[in-house]
Amino acid sequence: MRADPNRCLLLIDDEPAQRRLVTAIGARAGWWVRGASDSDAARKMLDDPQEPKFDAILLDHWLPGEEGSELIRQLRALRPNLPLLVLTAQNDVCVAVDAMRAGASDFVVKPLAPDRLLAALNTATDRRKSSGELRPLSEKISKTLGFEEIVGSAPQFRT
Repeated sequence: MRADPNRCLLLIDDEPAQRRLVTAIGARAGWWVRGASDSDAARKMLDDPQEPKFDAILLDHWLPGEEGSELIRQLRALRPNLPLLVLTAQNDVCVAVDAMRAGASDFVVKPLAPDRLLAALNTATDRRKSSGELRPLSEKISKTLGFEEIVGSAPQFRT
């Protein structure tokens, strides 16, 4: 059973032990984790209407037969607004920069630190929820207001 119906993670990793670890960490924090062992299985899950609505994707950067940055671009094209985090064993700035340029929201380095993973997931999903919060009011209102819809209490305004 899902702990929180609002948070679901798609994990793409070919290592069963890593999938179990991320699932356990996520479950303790209220995430429901759905695992895919390769990019084809992940695409099917994203396209399947029976699957839950995913709130984030966590992708192993080194999947067999896949180039990480290209896969990030493909997933970004499928779901442009979905936070996409990269899990990598390399503590190399170049890998992180390539992932971010390809469209990743954040990256997490192995060995996996539970606090870092949860912080990255929460930051990515919180940013997604409040994406329109700082937009100017003029961008939020879709139509121009009529004179009768303008409200003011100053005497100068009333006259």
